[in-house]
Amino acid sequence: MRGSVSVLPRRCGDIIGAIMNAVSESLRPQSRNWLAPVFGGGILAGAIDLTYACTYHGLVSGVPPLRILQSIASGLFGRDSFQMGYASAAVGFVAHFFILIVAAAMFYAGSLSCASMRMSPAWRSASRSIAR
Repeated sequence: MRGSVSVLPRRCGDIIGAIMNAVSESLRPQSRNWLAPVFGGGILAGAIDLTYACTYHGLVSGVPPLRILQSIASGLFGRDSFQMGYASAAVGFVAHFFILIVAAAMFYAGSLSCASMRMSPAWRSASRSIAR
């Protein structure tokens, strides 16, 4: 009987300890865990978007990449952007990636509070099909 009494507190202690460790891990500040997904996602999205825009508009309309970057910068400079040459194209390039990094940060912040944003797309579509 004494053996069973000493085993019970140890097992309960293990369970309580595991719960406390899990809670403390979730409450520990994760100061730099957001850097890689935000910057990685923003840079990847920016590269894909810019590649698509330059390829599509280059092939369909014959618009050079310089003009596309100047059109992005025209959000800051207006019509003067098209007269500024490479300077406005550089500003458009930086602005494009800045916008997409901010969008990735907003998505990441939303995913922290909304569990459905953390689910994989395949699981999300499967769960919607089952719910119908």
